[in-house]
Amino acid sequence: MFFQFTFKKMDPSDSLVRMAIDKLESRIQALSGHCINPHLTFSSYRGIQKIHFSMLTQDGFRIEVSHSGPDMYAELDEVVDRIESQLRKHKERLREHKGQTGIRAAAMGMPSIYRDPLWDDVLNEPKDIDAGDIMKFEAARQMLIRGQDKTAKTTPPREEVLN
Repeated sequence: MFFQFTFKKMDPSDSLVRMAIDKLESRIQALSGHCINPHLTFSSYRGIQKIHFSMLTQDGFRIEVSHSGPDMYAELDEVVDRIESQLRKHKERLREHKGQTGIRAAAMGMPSIYRDPLWDDVLNEPKDIDAGDIMKFEAARQMLIRGQDKTAKTTPPREEVLN
């Protein structure tokens, strides 16, 4: 996992970067799998240390966490705990969500009590496909690919007469 680090008004610290990578990488992969563009900003202003973390998970959930205080390492621990808390809440929401109904439930072979009755007729409807229909479709597709659409009316180019 590739982390992007930014240091504002302070010198870059290798130990802080290593500690952040060690703590964040294991917890993020355990809870969300893959994340997109994790960015950590460390800043210092008049003795107040601030850490800001932003990340987008693979399912589109955006995490923004910031914390400030006198000690950068303690703030990093707090930010990691908050990230873990947000990821756990998001994972619970996904687990409790009513996404296991309808077509997805039927496709997964779930019992009918989880299915949406409005979709049962669509799922159980017979789909008869004739070989002639397939041949017509394939011929039309090939003509469109070659640019030989015979159903489209084309007009010949107009010749302009100059006087």
